[in-house]
Amino acid sequence: ILLERSLRIGDNVAVDGFEGRITDIKTRYTLIRAGNGRESIVPNETLITQRVENLSDADRKFNVTTNITVGYESDVAEVQRILCAAAAAQPRVLQVPAPVAYLVNFAPDGLEFSLHFWIGDPGAGTVNLRSQVNIAILEGLRAVGIDIPFPQRVVQFKGDLPAGPASPAPGQP
Repeated sequence: ILLERSLRIGDNVAVDGFEGRITDIKTRYTLIRAGNGRESIVPNETLITQRVENLSDADRKFNVTTNITVGYESDVAEVQRILCAAAAAQPRVLQVPAPVAYLVNFAPDGLEFSLHFWIGDPGAGTVNLRSQVNIAILEGLRAVGIDIPFPQRVVQFKGDLPAGPASPAPGQP
């Protein structure tokens, strides 16, 4: 790794289910720091024998997604417009390719949408941007009265209910 320079300090990589930025390369291990501050010590042997995705080399664009469920009575085209506009309004979101929203599922509690948008600076963080987009989505949906349902469940009892403590007769303490 040190001689080939296939990976460099500052590269964004994904290896063994862990994604982050390489902060140091030693002779026996490499330090990778995730966006949330967690740091992983990865043996260099792992970087040689397993598949490593170098997210820095090929393309600086990074896809970010967020999901939301709205009520079944919602206008699908209007929801898609609000979702895409919420992402496009953020300065860090790339306009090409444009944000896109898909209706991905008929969930038990409503229509489930997935919003996909691209950024060119994943090192600046994705959770903070996803939060800004989610807030814009919430404001946009509320502005037009689109409901975000909460889970509701019906509980049915079959047979007799178990006996509880006896209730006092009327007029008795």
